[in-house]
Amino acid sequence: MVAAEQPLLIVLEDAHWCDSASWALAWLVYQQVPRVLLVLALRPLADPSPEYGRLRDLPDGQRLHLDPLPAQDVTALVALRLGVSSVPRLVAELIGEHAGGNPFFSEELAYALRDTGAITVTDGTCQIAPGADLRVLSLPNTVQGVVLTRIDRLAPPQQLTLKVASVIGRSFAHRLLADVHPIAADRPTLPGQLDRLQRRNLVLLETPEPELAWMFTHVITRDVAYDLMLGAQRRALHRAIAEWYERRHLAQLARFYPLLAYHWTRSGLTAKAIRYLSLAGEQALAGAAYREAALFLADALALDQPAAPGSREDRLRRARWERQLGEAYLGLGRTSDGRTHLSRALELLGAPLPTTKRQLPGRLLQQLVIQAAHRTLPAKTVRRQGQLREESLETSRIYLRLTEVFWFANDTPALGHAGLRALNSAERAGPSPELARAYAMLCLAAGSIPIHPLARIYSRRALEIARIADPIGSLAYVRFTTSVYRIGTARWDEAREALDEAEAIFERLGDLRLLGDTRTAQGMLGIYRGHFEAAGALFTKLYDHAVRYESLQHQVWASLGKAASELRCGRPAEAAHVLERVLELLVEHPDPAEQIQAYGLLAAARRRQGEDAAALAAASSAANLMTKNKRPTAFYLFEGYSGVAEVHLEKMAAGDRSPATKQAARQACAALHTFARIFPIGKPRDLLLRGRLLHLSGRPRRARSAWRASLSAAQRLAMPLDAALGHAELGLVLTGTPQGQWHLEQARTLQHQLGVPHDGTPVGPTRYQ
Repeated sequence: MVAAEQPLLIVLEDAHWCDSASWALAWLVYQQVPRVLLVLALRPLADPSPEYGRLRDLPDGQRLHLDPLPAQDVTALVALRLGVSSVPRLVAELIGEHAGGNPFFSEELAYALRDTGAITVTDGTCQIAPGADLRVLSLPNTVQGVVLTRIDRLAPPQQLTLKVASVIGRSFAHRLLADVHPIAADRPTLPGQLDRLQRRNLVLLETPEPELAWMFTHVITRDVAYDLMLGAQRRALHRAIAEWYERRHLAQLARFYPLLAYHWTRSGLTAKAIRYLSLAGEQALAGAAYREAALFLADALALDQPAAPGSREDRLRRARWERQLGEAYLGLGRTSDGRTHLSRALELLGAPLPTTKRQLPGRLLQQLVIQAAHRTLPAKTVRRQGQLREESLETSRIYLRLTEVFWFANDTPALGHAGLRALNSAERAGPSPELARAYAMLCLAAGSIPIHPLARIYSRRALEIARIADPIGSLAYVRFTTSVYRIGTARWDEAREALDEAEAIFERLGDLRLLGDTRTAQGMLGIYRGHFEAAGALFTKLYDHAVRYESLQHQVWASLGKAASELRCGRPAEAAHVLERVLELLVEHPDPAEQIQAYGLLAAARRRQGEDAAALAAASSAANLMTKNKRPTAFYLFEGYSGVAEVHLEKMAAGDRSPATKQAARQACAALHTFARIFPIGKPRDLLLRGRLLHLSGRPRRARSAWRASLSAAQRLAMPLDAALGHAELGLVLTGTPQGQWHLEQARTLQHQLGVPHDGTPVGPTRYQ
């Protein structure tokens, strides 16, 4: 690499035209290329990319706001472009007055004066032409007008060549231009024409022979040339260009889906445009380019407007696009928009979501009856074929995505209904990747009820079908999803092995969404196992990746994991800073589960900073959300539920034994108890804080019994942090006794092994004295 040997300068000119992938690449260059100076030249952006915002706000970055060019610099620029040492004073004043210090406008005015003969350039000298009166000269008031004047003065063949090139794009290959040029007799003259256009400063040589290519000097020049053509002319040329790409690149057509979508859309041939828009959208979705995927798919749906309801095939096609558009919005963190399009897809398939909460129990019971029939009489399950089978599979795909939405939304009834509907639809189609995934999601849903024996049955079925139907992609999905269930039940080794396998496959497949999901689970597993620094590093890496491909959801998860890591490492201020950023992200796209975790962690962080009022405010926000969402569905809410209980118990320990405080503490502990009944990993903390509540309520014997049970559960579940907390709690309450001293020594040993400060536990040194 050149940058490894010497400093490297990279300049991105006209960076305001960059798409999200280009900004992601620029951010990657900054992160990974050593000794690089990255210069971005761009106009102010109305909707800046997250990567641009990060580059702009870098502490070692410098922002230069470019004001209009001063008069002397305009004069120097014009002289440089005309190839002269100086320009007459009247010429400089005229250009300065019209262009207002705009460099490109100044250049174009100078060229226009030269092309119209108002000035002459001979032997490096610029003069006002004899008889020319610049004071009465009429010049356009816009740069587009000046460019138009210059194009109008070209010879007709040159004008046509410039227009044809403008349809190709800002850059255009000579071979493509020659092949689609509508005047066959002019094709041999193209090199000479392009040389003359270059001398007129309208185009530049981009690539020499053998891959000869040119580019417009400015995108405005290209736009003006493009707008000079009639609509019919443009459409014919876009069609010719699209057909050229189809012929010349048939073996590698997937590389050109976005380009073909662009040209076919502008050709006016709707069927071709829809085909390539959908292909480009699907391709972008697979590459986690969610913003581009949403644009392509929305355009496909907008063009595909059947006059009547349409055939089953038409509805299935539109349902697939609606589902993919919903997935793109989910990837961008726009959960509400994602749900809207997934719901539209189900309506097209005649399998709509319940529209009211009153309908949900009946629909859930209906799906339970169907699933029971499938389990009792599997041979009687209808095996659909052809289009009916594809409709069943598409229905399953949509409901599978909705199970993820409901899981993160902490909506257990909707999760159960969606999971069962996904499974029942997939079972009607026979063994398939969708069936394997549906079994995996039912494993999660059953674990959230909780019915652990049923969850394990679905986990086994998911693996069996995945190995038959799709031993790569679906197997990785099943391994990831069932490992999420295993984390909640503290089956650490099984979960770690499954996640490592899934990560390797998703990385090889380039599935950035599921790769991010998997790494999130790996990080949370690390936190529960006490590997706080390593988990924090993983979450930092995940956040950077999430920003790069604009996944708001992964940004939120990575930040929550990072905050939990910082908190456990004894850095509450850093944790609070991260959490405030998370809550800002959740303002536009709120998610109850993520908000519970963010507020609960923030409550714990503020408490450890000594900011009691802020801690109580955050705990109250989390508690309100817990009340609305009574049954947690996500294992990663553990620290959020725990944090709320810790804050209210701390208030009681500080001497506030008012009925309101006691009630808040009891409710928080009850919520944590509900969590622990669903997710066994919460059991040690549930018993620990329940013991604290009992002690503060004047029941020390029952408290000690709860703490011993907490310590035993932590040791049984191999959760070293909770074991340290149990030892510390017993040591503090038994202060002054040999047994108490032994517990405190055990707590310190475990904290040292975990790399956390001795005051990093939620237990204060004088709590029970």
